Amino acid sequence: MIPLPETAPTYAIPPGYGYRRLTLPELRERTSLLGTLQIFQPPRPRHTYLLGVDVSDGLGKDRSVVDVIRLGTVEEVEEQVAQYVTDSLPPAAFAYVVDAIGHLYHDPDGREALAAIECNNHGLSVQDTLQLHLGYTHFYTWEVLDQADPQKRW
Repeated sequence: MIPLPETAPTYAIPPGYGYRRLTLPELRERTSLLGTLQIFQPPRPRHTYLLGVDVSDGLGKDRSVVDVIRLGTVEEVEEQVAQYVTDSLPPAAFAYVVDAIGHLYHDPDGREALAAIECNNHGLSVQDTLQLHLGYTHFYTWEVLDQADPQKRW
């Protein structure tokens, strides 16, 4: 059983993201928060967000995680504002979760959050689904700085 306060801060989940707010009784009967988007701080206007995405195979032996980081400004430091963890979604299905979270925590210009996805077979599958099937466009680009030829640094 997860200890919860008697009252929780309210935040309306926008329609169209595939999420719904769990009631306090629903949360109390859960033994785990796997498969639940935990929002520590709702999206704020004029802030930029980064998704750190670690992908597993979805067979219950490892966990896929999306950490949402609000990037720092002159006034405040960067901070983790949300997290989603699952051990049962295969990579292609996990891409849909990443897409919904990225659109929920969009940039001030309306572009989805910057997604930094691990570079391995499962991560490439998630990125492929996001880019080719869901139209996600905002990905972290890894630059290799040890290349002698500047044309091969990207």
